[in-house]
Amino acid sequence: MNLKEIRILKNTIWLALAEFFNKIFRFLIFVLAARKLGTEDFGRFSFALSFVSLFVIFFDFGLVEITTRELAKDREREKDFPAIFTLKLILGLFTFLLVSFLSLFLIKEKTVKRIVPILALYFFFEWFLPILFAFFRAREKMEYEFVFKSLFSLSLFLNSSFVLFFLPSLENFSLSLLFSSFIVSLFSFLFFHRKIFPLSFSFDKTIFFSFLSMAWPLALVSAYTSIYTQADSALMGFFGQISQVGFYSAAQRIIQGVMIVMSLISLSFFPALSRAFKESKEEFQKIWKNLQKIMIVLAFPLVFGGFLLAKKIIFSFYGPHFSPAILSFKILIFMLGIIFLYNPFRWALICANQQRKLFFSFLIGAIFSLIGNLIFIPKYSLYGASFVAVFTHFCIFLFVLYFSLKFTPIKPFDFETFFVFLSSLTSSIFMYLILKSFFVKFNLIFVVFLGALFYFSFLFIFFKIKNLWRKSQI
Repeated sequence: MNLKEIRILKNTIWLALAEFFNKIFRFLIFVLAARKLGTEDFGRFSFALSFVSLFVIFFDFGLVEITTRELAKDREREKDFPAIFTLKLILGLFTFLLVSFLSLFLIKEKTVKRIVPILALYFFFEWFLPILFAFFRAREKMEYEFVFKSLFSLSLFLNSSFVLFFLPSLENFSLSLLFSSFIVSLFSFLFFHRKIFPLSFSFDKTIFFSFLSMAWPLALVSAYTSIYTQADSALMGFFGQISQVGFYSAAQRIIQGVMIVMSLISLSFFPALSRAFKESKEEFQKIWKNLQKIMIVLAFPLVFGGFLLAKKIIFSFYGPHFSPAILSFKILIFMLGIIFLYNPFRWALICANQQRKLFFSFLIGAIFSLIGNLIFIPKYSLYGASFVAVFTHFCIFLFVLYFSLKFTPIKPFDFETFFVFLSSLTSSIFMYLILKSFFVKFNLIFVVFLGALFYFSFLFIFFKIKNLWRKSQI
């Protein structure tokens, strides 16, 4: 194992730990809120959260990924960080004011209208903090991100749990999220300022323009991502389908929790991919192929296993009164598989400075999503939204694949990729059939453990057969 591979492994471990604690605590908060607030209030909270999330473009504007890329390429650019920090602050404050103002006119439900400004301010602190993570990722010091994220999620969990058990209401729950985000963000920035890099304000218009010009395609990607991930819940809320928003969000939240595995692996590869693209296209292809194979190996068992165990998963986390979420989850699990498969191509475009191609791909996806949801949500509610989500991501997959082949040096199709794809698919089918025939009635955790054991055992056998065949050809 060379130094680059050791670095990737180390960063993967730190990010895995950070995202594990972050997502497990947040997921527990979400589940607890669903159980304590009830389907109606939980639907109102999900509606408010989706409305605020529609404006995520302005909270982030793609600056985190661009900052990581630019600082990883050239450490001298760290001198620009005060200006980047200032720009992020300006964007966050502008977004908070915009969301609060628009909610007065666009939201009719009084309870939702009251909590939107609280959640917008919570988002301000939550989305401001990742600019520090960009700095750490560029230096490949993900252990700091682990500490800050763990503190953030633990604080959210403790405060919101106390409120949900002893003072349960939408307003109190929202205020608990805001309080935790403020305290931890304040501590994180003070620590960063004193121990890592001195923070200051710099209104450098040249740097503002430079980073915004690089980031705007990713910002629009985030905007379109928000449209096809949040507009469905927001539209259901606008159509008065409050309970359905809760059911859909419950299914969606589990999918998003699984996607963090994909994100943390990709982020660990990102700095190495960025440097390799600049230094050696051969090394870039090698590192990228490893990322692609990992995504394929993970995609198929998640889809087959999730589809089989949908009822157990929903009932285990939310209870029988969330049974309408089961079919939605079964549909959305196919979206998860598609996202895993196109994820490596997305990062190839970013490393190749082809954000505009991503912009176009996600623009088409957002258009399909918005039109599809306007047509299908009024009649089919959360199930229509689920089918539209799958179709949207399939379209994005086709466009991202096309642009990656045309504008990046990657070569995704070869014997090795085909073998990984076929063996993963076959192993997943075997796993599904065995679990369905003999073990599906057992405890969820036990079935998941058995499924992983069967899947990787079959995969191991396929790779052994391939190696033996290769040796016989020598």
